[in-house]
Amino acid sequence: VIEEELTLGSPLSRMLSVHRGRLSLLPKLSALVAISREIRERLIALHVPEDKIVELPLCGVDTVEFHPLDAAESKGEARRALGLADRPSCVFAGHIVPRKRPDLLIPAIAEVKKRGIDCQVILAGPEEDEAYGQKMRRDAENLGVSDRVVWLGFTERMSALMRASDVLALPSTSEGLPGVIMEA
Repeated sequence: VIEEELTLGSPLSRMLSVHRGRLSLLPKLSALVAISREIRERLIALHVPEDKIVELPLCGVDTVEFHPLDAAESKGEARRALGLADRPSCVFAGHIVPRKRPDLLIPAIAEVKKRGIDCQVILAGPEEDEAYGQKMRRDAENLGVSDRVVWLGFTERMSALMRASDVLALPSTSEGLPGVIMEA
């Protein structure tokens, strides 16, 4: 179960009332695996008995896939291979939802631009809250940085994106141990 679905459900599942059905099944399951203390606490708040929750923190990264640039490869080449402009890049990897707070990167990139630094923010992840995404786009337009915000969406090339980026931003209000931190 995707973490957001524990409390909100995806837009489609909310429309179909699927996530309510999933929530009602949680206490009936024989066991649940929580990959963080935060998810464990959310499950308890959803009336899942504590003795049915096994906490197995996410650990480990495929270091064959997620590795630094090869000595012969440049950031510029890595960016061009992904169709990105060759400029310093800050990547946000995750669902585009208010709890993850990627909107904070819009005024941040505006401030960096104001200081004369030519860089970009790459938003890599599904846009699950349409109104939130539209507000972010309006903010970028109003601040004059819409040309510096790349809306990549979901990508299966996350390891290549990490190698092409200079900074990872994770401005979430709360997280367990995000895999993206270890991957970066």
